Amino acid sequence: MYRNICLIGLPFSGKSLLGKKLSMKQKVGFIEIDKMIEYKCQSTIPKILKHIDAHNFINSEEHIASTIHCENTIISTGGSIVYSNDAMRHLQKTLQSKVVFLDLTFDEFKKRYEDRTIPERGIVNPDNLSLDKLYFQRRNLYNLYADHTIDADNKRRAYRLLEKDHFNFFNL
Repeated sequence: MYRNICLIGLPFSGKSLLGKKLSMKQKVGFIEIDKMIEYKCQSTIPKILKHIDAHNFINSEEHIASTIHCENTIISTGGSIVYSNDAMRHLQKTLQSKVVFLDLTFDEFKKRYEDRTIPERGIVNPDNLSLDKLYFQRRNLYNLYADHTIDADNKRRAYRLLEKDHFNFFNL
């Protein structure tokens, strides 16, 4: 039996938006790891990434994730959390989270990435890959850790699927 839901996926996939919306509707907790990092560093993720390299960011993200102890909570991770096996093990095993991958097609990811109406986000790219190579690298890691995958190209449909399929284990 799972105690939490952990949302993973690329930037712009809807982890924070869908997680927050669902937690309010289901009256369960909500934790956003990126907000925890920003609070600890007193800065935004894009500004943090201008001052530290990707590997140090991943180490900080891992450390912060390891401090989380909760149940009946939706956890929205940063997109780069999958670069840390220890962080993912903590989320999956210690916190007994069902890991749900909010999957975007490359075309949809690129469209959202290039949409200048969306506020700037820092994207951790430790190997300095092109956008398409980063997409496929991350997608492989998300699939490695995911217990379930939801197509997130359409956020409304993704929300309905998430709500329908993943809240019966909370015994609500």
